[in-house]
Amino acid sequence: MSTNKQNFTHSLTHSEKAWKFTVSVLSKDTPMELIGHFGLDLVRKLISFENVNYEVGDIGVLIVLGNAIAYTEAEVVNEVDVGTRTIFIGEVVDVEMLQDKEPYLCSPL
Repeated sequence: MSTNKQNFTHSLTHSEKAWKFTVSVLSKDTPMELIGHFGLDLVRKLISFENVNYEVGDIGVLIVLGNAIAYTEAEVVNEVDVGTRTIFIGEVVDVEMLQDKEPYLCSPL
């Protein structure tokens, strides 16, 4: 996983207390409202999970389930500084396929 160093999610993943993350693979029909909720606005606001379908995973990380077709939980084992971003390398702890649908693919910024 990689995150922009200015994003709120970077500080959460980079925290010595956290050192773990989850990735939810969203379906192609995911509403933009949900995508925007966890998008670029994270720099300016704290994530609220109100009205978001989620569960707490095996390693204590919140997993977004609404519109998810799969998810992966991982514990960070290394990080690589690549300028404006950090690549977090994780050891997979759990992975689950939730539904057989086409994934959402975003365009590069």
